[in-house]
Parts: sequence; structure tokens; C-alpha cells
Amino acid sequence: MYPINGFTQEDAIDTPVPEDLPVRNPFEPQIPREADVVQQPKPVPPVDVKPREIPQPSPVVVPPVELPRPIVQPQMPALNIGGIVWNTQHPQAIVNGQIVGVGDLVAGVRIVDIQKTGVTVSAGDRTVTIEMQR
Repeated sequence: MYPINGFTQEDAIDTPVPEDLPVRNPFEPQIPREADVVQQPKPVPPVDVKPREIPQPSPVVVPPVELPRPIVQPQMPALNIGGIVWNTQHPQAIVNGQIVGVGDLVAGVRIVDIQKTGVTVSAGDRTVTIEMQR
């Protein structure tokens, strides 16, 4: 036999076991308990509750809202195309009896483009192509 920490198995066999050791329940708490005393609940004195004042919010002043003004689009005037000279580097047209080129103003509208079949004009945000009547 091999010695374990200085003791042999024979030493363990020869060790007397006291028979008078109490057997304890492993599920029973080991801490001594106080005597079970039934306690009566103590009366609680009434509490004087005052309602809390809730501050009233100050009125909100909303400035009047201005409605957007309607955008007035300029009206397209009646334009009469008398003729078009289109096959050049600087095309021209006869509009309302005036000879005009790209970028010119006629009756309050700007000439944007001159094509073979008509003239494109713009007034404000509107762009319209006017076909030449044959």
C-alpha cells in the first residue's frame, strides 16, 4: 500500500468511529431559529395627503399663417408666325410681323428655339412650341 499524506489504509481501518455522533437531517437548517412568535400588525397612523397643485401651462400664441400667394403664370399672347428661315447657323422667324432670332423678346415672351416646323417660346415657367400654319 502507498501512504497518502502520511497515513496508510491500515491506519484508517484501525481508527475508531464514535458511535455516539448524532445523525442529522441534511435538509434541516443548521442556524438556530428563534421561537415562532406570531406578531400582530401594528396600526398605521393615517397620512394627511394634500392634493398637489398642477401648474397650468401658459397659453401658446400661434402667429397667423400666411397662405402662399398663387403664382400667376403670364398668359401666352396670340402669336402669328409669318415665316421661318431655318437652314442657317442663325435661324430667324417672322413673328407678329417682326423678324426675330433665338433669345429675342416678342409680345412679352422670349424666343427659345426656332425649328423647321415652328417656334418655341417661354413666358415665366411655361414653354410652348407654336407650329407654323401652312
